Amino acid sequence: KTPELVEHPWTEMTAALPDPKAATPEPLARATPAEFWYARFDDIRVFLRVLDEADAWITPVAQIMEERAEVRDLAQRYQRQLGLRRTGLAKALGHTVVERVALMGSDPYLREGSDLTFVFALKNQTVFDTELSRHMDEYRAEVPGIVESTLTHGEHTITVHRDPTGTVRQHRAQVDELAVVSNSETAIRAVLDAIDGKARRLSDDQDLAYMLARDPGEHDAFAFLGDRFIAQVVG
Repeated sequence: KTPELVEHPWTEMTAALPDPKAATPEPLARATPAEFWYARFDDIRVFLRVLDEADAWITPVAQIMEERAEVRDLAQRYQRQLGLRRTGLAKALGHTVVERVALMGSDPYLREGSDLTFVFALKNQTVFDTELSRHMDEYRAEVPGIVESTLTHGEHTITVHRDPTGTVRQHRAQVDELAVVSNSETAIRAVLDAIDGKARRLSDDQDLAYMLARDPGEHDAFAFLGDRFIAQVVG
């Protein structure tokens, strides 16, 4: 039997804040399943700088402490799965193409292998599609056997690029101005359900509403682990 977490009295806690209605909206939380972790960046260049810092500091420390060489390939592994390349991404998909980007997943076990989903709020879909097609062409030259197929989920078409080994396993869908890119069929279906309002969204949860009201204002980057995510991974 999984542990039962005692829920905070979020409504009362929010009402006790100096300004309960001060929360700054977190728009991409509407595209996030309530049980997923969530990180949002207003500028993809900020997101890439965070990755650079992780490469420079966190990864080497993890290697030293755990003596696990596979940590070194973590970012590269997920780039291949998603069909994305970091090199030149900031220049190609700067603030004129991508308004903001969110990263989300259903569990924290990234080293072992997890779902990872990007949601891009686009300003210029044509440039975005051209850049991602270029990335996939480069992977086709490196990874043999990448095949394109399509899936249907509700009213959405999911385009899949995958090779027989699963080195590349990109799942893509477009919903209005939102471009969804995932390494998991299950995850992208869950995200599409959240976008359509067919599943509980992170934006529906009172713990997020409380945190946004407690710390209002514009944030270049924002990350959140909700109660539902914690309850799901605690065993």
